[in-house]
Amino acid sequence: MAPILPIHDWLMGQRNPAAGDALAAALPYLDAEQGEAVAGFLLDGGDEQSLLGVVAEYHRLPPGVRKLCVGRTNALFGALGRAVKHADPVVRGNAVDLIGESGDVRLAYLMSAALHDGQPRIRAAAGKYLLELTDRHLNDHQQELADLAARDWTDPGRAAAAAGDLANIIKRLHYLISALQPALGSFDQHLRTEIMEAVAWCFEHLEAEFGKQAAATRSRAVRAVAEVFQSSLSPRMAGFAYRALKYPELRPVVTRTVGLCRDAAFMTGLVEQAWLTGDAGIRRMLRGIRRLDWLDLGPVTVSALAQTQYAKAVRFVRGSGVSAERQVEVFSELLLAGPRPLQRPALWALVELDTPASTQALRQVLDWDDDELSPIALWELMRRRPEDLHALLLRRLRGQKEPLRQIAGEQVCALSFEHYWEAFDSLTDQQQVAAGQTVLKIAHDVVGRLRIKARSESPAQRLRAANMARRLELVSTLEEEIFALTKDPDANVRSAAVAALARLDGPAVARAVRGALDDPDDRVQANAVEALENLGGQEWTDRLLGKLQHRNSR
Repeated sequence: MAPILPIHDWLMGQRNPAAGDALAAALPYLDAEQGEAVAGFLLDGGDEQSLLGVVAEYHRLPPGVRKLCVGRTNALFGALGRAVKHADPVVRGNAVDLIGESGDVRLAYLMSAALHDGQPRIRAAAGKYLLELTDRHLNDHQQELADLAARDWTDPGRAAAAAGDLANIIKRLHYLISALQPALGSFDQHLRTEIMEAVAWCFEHLEAEFGKQAAATRSRAVRAVAEVFQSSLSPRMAGFAYRALKYPELRPVVTRTVGLCRDAAFMTGLVEQAWLTGDAGIRRMLRGIRRLDWLDLGPVTVSALAQTQYAKAVRFVRGSGVSAERQVEVFSELLLAGPRPLQRPALWALVELDTPASTQALRQVLDWDDDELSPIALWELMRRRPEDLHALLLRRLRGQKEPLRQIAGEQVCALSFEHYWEAFDSLTDQQQVAAGQTVLKIAHDVVGRLRIKARSESPAQRLRAANMARRLELVSTLEEEIFALTKDPDANVRSAAVAALARLDGPAVARAVRGALDDPDDRVQANAVEALENLGGQEWTDRLLGKLQHRNSR
């Protein structure tokens, strides 16, 4: 196509609207070089009417000129606003195409308006481009945020620049949401399902508007977004999946779709967005997901996640309604076949699952003699106290791992003392002595535990402590506690304490026994008399002769 240089030069030299209109009308007939020159001239200084002419001819422009227009939407803002409302459907279609190809999110609101165009093709193009615009923005948004996070925010100058970039990101997001919100609100008029997919991607910002649609009688938006969710699963749908659980109309669709899903990308998105379960309503409704076929693919499903997502994946499974038996199976498999960073959260999940199956899994972890994991299993088994706990502890005492031996030793001591303590009153005198000697050999802190029991608020505990000290011949070691018990408010405790003093001698004992002889309780007095056998001495004779006249004298 031959250039028309003289006319072209002459028109560019004329600064009036008619010349601009003529140049715009000539664009389809110029070769690439001349077309780009004329288009550049108009974009640089053309009036709005001539720029509207450029939009009107857009469908006939050469690729190079179209590309130039797409990159210069700043100059076309006013013209595009007029073109979208133009009487000629070709001009309206050109405006939609140009905006869509530019990806300029600032013009998204014009796409929203074009959803109500009288031409089906234009409505379809507007819906398609608005979805693509959302897709492009979210991709850029994610990358830009990642870049910002990697910047040095400690330097004031760089921090200020980064803050400016962040403000621009937020502004562009606002442009997009401002376009999607009316598009969602008028869905029943245009019925473009592409809009509902974009809404699902940005549901965090559009939930309030969606709530109005959900509350409206016979609104088609809820049904449309449910169909889109089932047919277009992607990681971007993860946030919507969680939030949709709060809507009764969407909950069955979400629970069924997530339960049957085996798509790794979508499930990874769900795991990444598991922080949303911090919402009590979402956390409660998540339990409606009673199956996760994704887990049937084996431990590789979770192991394939990024290391930072391991704990999130475990929390997601724990928060679901999958049965405890199935969860134990899953976490046991992850313990056996998962990478090291995944084993710890899997083990803690088993700790939370207090079932016979999880107890058996903890036994297996204990047998690994693992420096990090086995102590966790041992502590939990000690809390649960299975019937074979004592045997498990003794086996650990003979193990090679010092941390496990130490924990097991302390627990064996505690268990031995507690068992003896609970059974003490039901044993005969001989059994109390024999069993007590065995406990003294195993438990190294019997004295300390008896001191605590002797100071208990329970009279029964104090009484048993005094009797046990006497049987185990620990009265001299617990002398301070025994003397205190001789003045106990409970007569039974005082009686047992005075009886224990029979194993001691000395001035302090004599003073305590002298006081016990005047105790108002007969049993205390009787034990005081018996305690005098160890003390002897003429000074007690007169006191004892007086007791011969007592009504209970033997």
